[in-house]
Amino acid sequence: MEEYRVIWQIDVDAHSPEEAALKALMIQRDRDSTAVVFEVRDQYMILKTVDLDDPIQIEKAKSQLYLVEDPFEEE
Repeated sequence: MEEYRVIWQIDVDAHSPEEAALKALMIQRDRDSTAVVFEVRDQYMILKTVDLDDPIQIEKAKSQLYLVEDPFEEE
């Protein structure tokens, strides 16, 4: 298993860094959020953009998923 650095960025208007972080967390946890694009860097510093709104990339991610719970599964 390899280690990756996963980066999710968003611009948020807020009154403080804490409020900005909380707003970003709320957006990230919203099941209907379209904020599902990540930059992923491997151990060789190769950067790939992964868009989990893209059905092809979702299927590729699911085929490699080793978690007990599927984060893509609808409740």
